[in-house]
Amino acid sequence: MKIYLLDNNIHMKNIWDLYFRDVQDVTPVCDDFKHFMDSMEVECVVSPANSYGLMDGGYDRAISEWFGFDLMKKVQAYIIANYKGEQPVGSSFIIDTGVKDKKLIHESAFRT
Repeated sequence: MKIYLLDNNIHMKNIWDLYFRDVQDVTPVCDDFKHFMDSMEVECVVSPANSYGLMDGGYDRAISEWFGFDLMKKVQAYIIANYKGEQPVGSSFIIDTGVKDKKLIHESAFRT
């Protein structure tokens, strides 16, 4: 499995280069989300999201713009059905994006 770490900040990419220099299957990349997704073949994207599935800012907004904002509705419906409306911090789930057989891992990294 190949893992890409994506950030549009070259300093972050350089730090990752140092930290993961001996890890064969991890590749740090400095790029914007849209260009990366348009030019690379990936199976899955990870969203460092919030507990309510709001995907309209920052990195999550880039995900929503690329996959379509229906993905946010799909994520929120999953959270309502499986977590009674608030996904616990530290938990994650995988969901089909409905776009090009790609999946999304929604990781609840914080509460809003």
